[in-house]
Amino acid sequence: MLAPGSLPTLDTPTSPDRLAELTREVQQAHAEANLAHQHLAALTSSLREGLLLLSAELRILLINDQFCRLLGLPLPASQWLGVPLQQLTGPMLEQVADPVAYAAEVANGPVGAPANTLLALRDGRTLERNMRPVALGEAAGWLFSYRDVTAHRQAESQRDAQRKFYETILDEVPVEIAVLDEQRRYVYTNPQAVPDPAHREWLPGRTLAEYCARYGFPMELAAQRDLMFEQAEVSTKPIFWDDRTPLPTGDAVYHQRQFKLLSGAGRGLPYMLGSGLDVTARVQAEANSQASEAARREQQEFMQQVLDTNPSLVFVRDAAGEVVFGNRAMRRLEEQNTQAILSAEVQQAKSRDAAGYAAVDAQVLATGQEVTAEERSTSPTGEERWFYTIKRPLVRPDGTVQVLGVSTDITDLKAAQLAAEQAAQARENFLANMSHEIRTPMNGVLGMAALLAKTRLNPQQQEFVRTIRSSGAHLLGVLNDVLDVSKIHSGKLEIEAAPFHLHDSMQQAVATLAMQAQEKGLTFGFKPFATDEAPWVLSDPFRLNQILLNLLSNSIKFTTSGSVWLRSFLVGETEEELLVRFAVQDTGIGIGADALERIFESFTQAYADTTRRYGGTGLGLTISRALVTQLGGELGVTSTIGKGSTFSFTLPLRKTDEPAPVVADAFDTGLLRGVRVLLAEDNPINRMVARLHLMQWGVVVDEAEDGLIALQKLRANPYDVVLMDIQMPHMSGIEVTQHLRQFADATQASLPVLALTANVFKSDNEKYLAAGMDDYLAKPFAEEDLYAKLVALLRQPAPGLALAPLPAYDLTRLRQDAKGHTAFVASMVQSFLTHMPPMLQKIREATAARDWLAVADLAHHIKPNLLTLSIEAAIPAMHTLEELPTLMPTPDEPLRQVAVAQLLAAVEHALRELPNEA
Repeated sequence: MLAPGSLPTLDTPTSPDRLAELTREVQQAHAEANLAHQHLAALTSSLREGLLLLSAELRILLINDQFCRLLGLPLPASQWLGVPLQQLTGPMLEQVADPVAYAAEVANGPVGAPANTLLALRDGRTLERNMRPVALGEAAGWLFSYRDVTAHRQAESQRDAQRKFYETILDEVPVEIAVLDEQRRYVYTNPQAVPDPAHREWLPGRTLAEYCARYGFPMELAAQRDLMFEQAEVSTKPIFWDDRTPLPTGDAVYHQRQFKLLSGAGRGLPYMLGSGLDVTARVQAEANSQASEAARREQQEFMQQVLDTNPSLVFVRDAAGEVVFGNRAMRRLEEQNTQAILSAEVQQAKSRDAAGYAAVDAQVLATGQEVTAEERSTSPTGEERWFYTIKRPLVRPDGTVQVLGVSTDITDLKAAQLAAEQAAQARENFLANMSHEIRTPMNGVLGMAALLAKTRLNPQQQEFVRTIRSSGAHLLGVLNDVLDVSKIHSGKLEIEAAPFHLHDSMQQAVATLAMQAQEKGLTFGFKPFATDEAPWVLSDPFRLNQILLNLLSNSIKFTTSGSVWLRSFLVGETEEELLVRFAVQDTGIGIGADALERIFESFTQAYADTTRRYGGTGLGLTISRALVTQLGGELGVTSTIGKGSTFSFTLPLRKTDEPAPVVADAFDTGLLRGVRVLLAEDNPINRMVARLHLMQWGVVVDEAEDGLIALQKLRANPYDVVLMDIQMPHMSGIEVTQHLRQFADATQASLPVLALTANVFKSDNEKYLAAGMDDYLAKPFAEEDLYAKLVALLRQPAPGLALAPLPAYDLTRLRQDAKGHTAFVASMVQSFLTHMPPMLQKIREATAARDWLAVADLAHHIKPNLLTLSIEAAIPAMHTLEELPTLMPTPDEPLRQVAVAQLLAAVEHALRELPNEA
């Protein structure tokens, strides 16, 4: 037997058996080695890791296919066995992401290299590489293993990103978040829950009791939270509660908190989720709201007491006309109306009242503007009460618009007003009748005197005629003064605006009295203010001269020696206006201090014997002061007994340019020769005066002594113009004209009509024009005025060339008020189309019942709508219908009937055309 490890020598004889045995052992060893090699190859090839075994000389002793696949090397792996590592480096440099770093690492060798590293490849994969030394018999070696961790790294990266995302959300969410374990120790808190980073870093692993003890919060908070924690542990739903955390400042913070047991909670895992929402602002707002609500209720009660104490009706009505609010006075009125049994007549009256309320409400809702109105309310007993009502739109919080109204009972005031109006109307009727009765004969006196003056008269006869004309003019002046005072009292004194040269106008006023002053031996002077430019102004030259003539006449009348002066002074000037002071100074008898104010009263003079000694009516100063006031000034006086008086006033006069000169037609130019005129006049003297004037101009005159004859002659004969007296027997001039305008023949129906009237009130003249007359001339008239009026009428377009009729409406004014809001214009038009037809029907019914008071009320209600839409054809009729009748039955009923027809025709015309605008 050989010793273990010893080899037989060649020279030692070996038995064949031994040799055979040795051969078998060698074969068995080879077989076992091959089997081991196969097992190792099978093991290494089945691994998911790539393996690389290097010898001490850095030759490849072991390499598997997974290594080649991971690093992109050619297969099979067996071709790399025994190859130096250096040959493997080249192909690997092509695969790694950082070849430079990898080459340096290979050059340094495995000695000193880290055991675990990550290797990034160019294709984006990441390999985890582990290196450890191994013993190869007595030699050393290195075993490298490579594993693809790309998916794992990506998953970790996603988890890290997701974790950071949720951490960011939890850090930024405006809700306090806390996670506790089963021992009620904090696991996590977000910055909203614990803003101080130091506190937040200290808190994990501590309980709320420890937190409260450390930072000085009440321990009651911890006790309450422990109780809520216990409830949440046994509940399947979140547990909610509110708590109050006091602050060192004395204020407090309020939170709405909840605990919820986490699903899957277990020992050592997050157990309870807590959250808290800061509701301090809400709690404070609720407290403020409760305080505000209490204050609001108190204010409401206060306002209700105020409104209920107010005797006026205060109410709110919706668009349907229903009362949604009323104070005590309103409620009482409604109770009276609902509790009583109403007669049919009262029910009809109340329906009329309601229609009036609805019309005003509709106007408020349509225009969005405040409206004032006088509204009538019929009591259950049939008594009428009048209210002055102010209505305005009330916008509710939901955007709907209702009507807020305040109505004050003016029944007594209305009765007093009606009595005053009746008295004023009676006075006006008296003055109109007086004017007619005086002017009618005065027209004959002055007309005849004018005609007589044109005949051959001896000097004595001429003097007689001058006396007649002077006395008549004086009497006419007295009458005009009385009428002016009446106009002043009734507010009907008209002021015109016309351009005139101030100094020239004053000179004309002075010129008419210069002779009178000269006859008394007085020095009479006129001194206007100096100016570089001609003072052309815009005002009423006739009224200004009337003032100056009154003052100068008074001064001349009461001055027996010395002088009378008219002076003007420029006391101020702007680019648009002159401020001029006028002064009339005399050296007359003077006025005592006790009479300075009394002299401006109507029919009053300074002393009882003044009228007897000096004459006059005592109206001149009254009229002058009223005229000065209407022109924008104030008339004053300074005076000393025995030394004289100075009357002065200051007026603002608007500057204007000199108008283009107007060449007046020469008197009696022959234009009237051959003209056919019907003279309708019941007074024979006035007919004679008018006939003689007309005949001297070559006019062909036909006469009618009353209205009925005039109408018959108009039907039977052709004329060019009609001179129509107003007050005539059988038929008035207005009625004749209304019948004329209804003739079937268009030429006859359009015949020019000139009213000859002794009435001088503007309202009367408007009635004449509304009735269809073309112009008017007041008696007594100057012949040149009559001539000019006739020429003007005959120059109007012929019937076949009549001017185009007035448009049915004009929305220009409405569009200007709307300031570009087309929806507002459309709503106004639609409101008119909706509400106007029922109003017209009520007017028809009231007209049929001859209830002219109701017609006047209805006309007054619709007038703003007609003005808004500029329905001009209806306006003249409105002047007639709005005026309340003072006598029953109504004397001017035929005129009102015609006015109703005109009004209905004009409005219905507009209703037919307005849908094109809606």
